[in-house]
Amino acid sequence: MKKSFTDFLGREVEVNWPPKRIVSLVPSQTELLIALAGADRIVGITEFCLYPANEVSSIQKIGGTKNPSIEKIKVLKPDLIVANKEENEFNDIAAMTEFCPVWVSEICNLTDSKRMIQQIAIVLDETEKANSIIEAIENGQLKLKQLVVELSEEINSVVYLIWKNPWMAAGQDTFIHAMLNEIGMKNQIIANRYPEIELNYLKEVKPAFVFLSTEPYPFSQKHIDLLKNELPDSQIILVNGEYFSWYGNRLIPAFQYLSDLVLSISKKTYQK
Repeated sequence: MKKSFTDFLGREVEVNWPPKRIVSLVPSQTELLIALAGADRIVGITEFCLYPANEVSSIQKIGGTKNPSIEKIKVLKPDLIVANKEENEFNDIAAMTEFCPVWVSEICNLTDSKRMIQQIAIVLDETEKANSIIEAIENGQLKLKQLVVELSEEINSVVYLIWKNPWMAAGQDTFIHAMLNEIGMKNQIIANRYPEIELNYLKEVKPAFVFLSTEPYPFSQKHIDLLKNELPDSQIILVNGEYFSWYGNRLIPAFQYLSDLVLSISKKTYQK
C-alpha cells in the first residue's frame, strides 16, 4: 500500500507502507529505528552507526554520513531512506531521491526530537513503541528539571567545545545548546551553529565551565591539562558527547547522565 508522509523539510514522501527495507544515514536515528522496528528491517547503515552493537554488526555498511555510497544503497533496494538535514549532504539526498523515498529530519531541540520519534514511528507503523520511548524521555526530563531548580544558584556559564585545530564550539540553534539549557547552563557562545573560536575569546568571557566533548573530536585528559593552564579560573570537564547530541532513544539514559553531571558540577562548585 502506498502512503504519503511529510518530513521535517515539508517534503511529501510517498512510501510502500509500512517500509520493510530501510537505510539509515545517521547513527542516533539508526539506534532509534532499531528500537522501533527491529534490526531485520534495517538493510543499510553508515560506518559510524555503532549502536546497538549486537544488531548493527551484521547490517551492510554504506559509507559515511557525509559520503555514503549511492551505488551500495541502490544495490540494497531500500523502500525508505532516513536522513538528517545537518548530518547528510543535500546533493546525496537529492541523488537518492531519484530511486527511493528519503525522509529527512531536522533537529534543533527536544521538541523536534520528540516530534521526530513520533513521526518516524508513524512511517514505520510502530507508534506504541514510540509512545513508550517518549514517556521515558519526558520522565527523565522532568526529574532533571526538578534537580536543576533545586541547584539553580550553583549552575553557571559554559562553553562546549567540539573540535580542536581550529577550536570550534557549539553555538545557538543547535541541539547541544538546547541540552545545555536543560541543565541550566548559559551558553557563552552567541554565534549560531558551530563557530570557530580563539582561546583569547574564552579568556575574555571567562566561562565557569568548559565542556570538552568526546565526539566528534576525541578530547582527552591532555586537552583538559592544556586548557587548565590557559583558563585557570574555569573548570574543564570531559563530557560524553553522545548524551548531548544524540536525539533518539539515547535521550532516555542521557537524562540520567545529565542529572549525575549536574550533581557533580554542584559539588565541585560548592567546594571551590
